[in-house]
Amino acid sequence: MSELKITCLKSKDGAPNEAAVVFLTKELLPEAKKTFPLTKKVWEDFKAEAGETVTVYTEGEVGRFLLCGLGSVAELELEDIRRAAVSAGDALAKLEVKKFRVLPFRSDEIIEKEATAAALEGFLLRGYEYKADFTPRVRTPFEEICFITAEDPKEVKPLLKRTQTICEGVILARELANAPHSTINAERLSQVAKSLKHFGLKVSVLEMADIKKKNMAGLLAVNRGSTQPARFIELVWQGAKNKKEAPVVFVGKGLTFDTGGISIKGSSGMEAMRMDKHGGASVIGTLYAAAALKVKQNVVGLVPATNNMPGPNALLPGDVIEYRNGVKVEIISTDAEGRLILADGLLRAGEFKPKAVVDIATLTGAIITCLGYEAAGLFCEDEKLSIALKAAGEKTGERLWQMPMYKGYEKLLKSYVADIKNGGGRPAGSSTAALFLKKFAPNVPWAHVDIAGMGMRPSTEGYNPMGATGYGVRLFIELLEVIL
Repeated sequence: MSELKITCLKSKDGAPNEAAVVFLTKELLPEAKKTFPLTKKVWEDFKAEAGETVTVYTEGEVGRFLLCGLGSVAELELEDIRRAAVSAGDALAKLEVKKFRVLPFRSDEIIEKEATAAALEGFLLRGYEYKADFTPRVRTPFEEICFITAEDPKEVKPLLKRTQTICEGVILARELANAPHSTINAERLSQVAKSLKHFGLKVSVLEMADIKKKNMAGLLAVNRGSTQPARFIELVWQGAKNKKEAPVVFVGKGLTFDTGGISIKGSSGMEAMRMDKHGGASVIGTLYAAAALKVKQNVVGLVPATNNMPGPNALLPGDVIEYRNGVKVEIISTDAEGRLILADGLLRAGEFKPKAVVDIATLTGAIITCLGYEAAGLFCEDEKLSIALKAAGEKTGERLWQMPMYKGYEKLLKSYVADIKNGGGRPAGSSTAALFLKKFAPNVPWAHVDIAGMGMRPSTEGYNPMGATGYGVRLFIELLEVIL
């Protein structure tokens, strides 16, 4: 597969002519009919509905035009452009087009260069297939995509490069999350993280002796049933002028496979539990993108990694573990293991004296019951951080919906033999998980993002494939670069 060339030109001169993509809103149809003298039949059939495509052949320089609908301009969002680009990309791939141009976007509702970047995201993230390639690289059947722009190409090109780099981070996250346990265990995950050092990241890995020395009680407890050692991965990017400036810390759950432990899951669908490391994969993809883009922030990524197995020394329901902050936890379910290892990540995050902490995890099935596959659950009591994350979600299409953390839910976690239980039963399951994590979060702006629905999809939809989506990378880079 060829290396993709992405270009941006002010005019069509030098642009590939295998095909030209024209994105049209319904409101632009009358003008388009004058600009493109196509047959009456074409314009009768094409209504510019969102994602609608039609290919027309001409005698001119460009042999094929692909018309792609965006729907009504009044409802147009960047996410609609991403999805339309997926439809266009699918149509072009079927035609075996390798090089094509994209004509300028025309809408008073959306900035052209932002629309261009959104289209590129759709072209790059569509058609993903797992390849066990743990390098940040976008794979596409196309050889060249050329955007004809009405703006200054010098202003658009950096945005296209930024988009490509972020998509590379998304693909890396997808590859890591989708990988079976036979390919990616905790040790192999740490090796992939170390391979990113040449992008300017500082990467260190705590092995079992270090984990025990730091008394990472949750990680040690979950790892007890495994024959394979746990790892705690730390990635650091120092992009601020002041290297001592407080960093933003991301903590990702790195459960390389989750059987549920002694509280074992049912066999149906258990193969998907290879993706329970998606939060950690997203953090690794984010740190790659932050370093490659030279984000002007100090950023830390933390990934506690292990599997969860029902071995002879496994953690048992009723056991009590004590964290290094003195909090004692009664184990109700060994299948509520993600919060146990995230607690260690949050405690470690506090040691970096951060200005903000965000953790991300495929944590609860309850969040899918609440939100389905349309938004991740956001648990955050800091207004500024909450607003920033939701704004980043709307911009990137990685949407968040704020969920409650009412004090009344705390009684569901009350334990008679410890300070807190690791599960509160079915009621408010996602909220009680967040309240558990709050016990370990540092006293700075903190948010918990539950991506059980958004990280692992049961079927392909738009640019999100079946399986791991890479959710979180685009969200977090937007948060770092544009908002925080």
